[in-house]
Amino acid sequence: MNIIEELNRKKDFREKPQEYVYARYVEYVKTGQYPYLRSVAEYIVAELKKISCISEDITKQLHNLTEEQKENLHREVYLCADIYRKTEEDKHTQEMLKKGWKILTLEDVKEAFENKRKLRVISINDTILGDCETDKVYRPFINDKGDM
Repeated sequence: MNIIEELNRKKDFREKPQEYVYARYVEYVKTGQYPYLRSVAEYIVAELKKISCISEDITKQLHNLTEEQKENLHREVYLCADIYRKTEEDKHTQEMLKKGWKILTLEDVKEAFENKRKLRVISINDTILGDCETDKVYRPFINDKGDM
């Protein structure tokens, strides 16, 4: 199935995006620009137009995408963003665990609450918009149902 045939089909949110679209999404993110759906979609179409082995018919169609095809490409980009975010979060989690960090669980919070201890929470988030750090000491709060 070629790219145009894929864009004629509205994907379910549980489906994976096309590999080519995902690869271009990752390229775009690595430029440091914020990946707005429209910007990434325009980038993908521009990159597709550069491929010399694409047939003349497909090239013409790329120049005249319908609104539905554009919407379907935006959906593909949205799917890419979700997969990319999850992949990066998983990498970060594995790196932190290798460094000896621990994932805070409800049991940890309950134990700290019962023993009247405070918890030090350190979080370093590297996002497209910049880094965000948290380094605070908290007293755990638990409601009467035992929930945080």
